[in-house]
Amino acid sequence: SNAVVVGTVNVFVQERALLIREQAKGLYRVGAYMLAKTVSDMVNTVVMPTFVFANVVYWTVGLRATPEAFFTYITIFMLTL
Repeated sequence: SNAVVVGTVNVFVQERALLIREQAKGLYRVGAYMLAKTVSDMVNTVVMPTFVFANVVYWTVGLRATPEAFFTYITIFMLTL
């Protein structure tokens, strides 16, 4: 999601001094930091809220109560983000 990337860039500006210090020590590269930060932020800002919303909607609407139907719904829901 584009919002995750923009949020990560804003955090990157705030954590720049830490990144420069750790990069100078040879702990990791900037690309690795950005990838890890984006993925971890994506879990917190996209995947978890979406899964909770989809779960509540599925059971509230009263769709079929089988594991296959539920996981098919969740898969399609996540793919359409």
